[in-house]
Amino acid sequence: GVPSASTAAEGGRGRLRTRCTHAMSTARAEQRSLQPRVRQRRSPPLLLLLLLLPALLLSGPSCVNGVVPDAEPAAATAAALVTNAQALVRGGRGILAADESQATLMRRFEDTGITSASAALQREWRLHVLDAAVELKRHLSGVIVEESSLELVVPPSHMVANGGERSASSGRSVQKVVQALVSRGIQVGVKVDKGLVPFEGGLAGETVTNGMDGLRARLGRAAACNATFAKWRAALRVDGDGGGGA
Repeated sequence: GVPSASTAAEGGRGRLRTRCTHAMSTARAEQRSLQPRVRQRRSPPLLLLLLLLPALLLSGPSCVNGVVPDAEPAAATAAALVTNAQALVRGGRGILAADESQATLMRRFEDTGITSASAALQREWRLHVLDAAVELKRHLSGVIVEESSLELVVPPSHMVANGGERSASSGRSVQKVVQALVSRGIQVGVKVDKGLVPFEGGLAGETVTNGMDGLRARLGRAAACNATFAKWRAALRVDGDGGGGA
């Protein structure tokens, strides 16, 4: 006999369910096959990138060639992180912040009566601060320096400031002082944030920390210059009811 309309409709729904089930199974299989590749492409979170700076240690290249090292195995990275963190917070010692910006450094020169400080004098000052840190080895666990300071070389010269001659260092590089710090158990860290910029789309006066562009390459260069930790500073503005504050 001729099948009824209800029988034909039921048969159509059955075929549709079969096709949907097959399509879903195929989609799940394709998703499972893609998952490993997606995981491999996923970038590490920024927080881990900052905290796991020891993973970026180089084997051989100099600190100024811009080579970005490969990450160490996870176990070695975790062990280095724990070791460095414990060394930084060991009792009776502190961390010296020698990462003044150029503007801050100029204000400090002006406070001492030096109204015009050349770039060479600024380089010499940074080197003397690190020299002093070497002598404070019993009291320091770490020193934070400005990113560009790691590659400074102070040439032999004589500089004049306010009519008084000041003799510079004899061509020493900051890296030699950094190596002296490391040999005395003082870790060297680097400030990697680049200050605050207005937060687009945020409230008036709201800011966000700048410096994420090229961060991995910069951390690699810092690690090649014997840095073992990093500093990243953020300032958040919190407004109350009808008032403002930071």
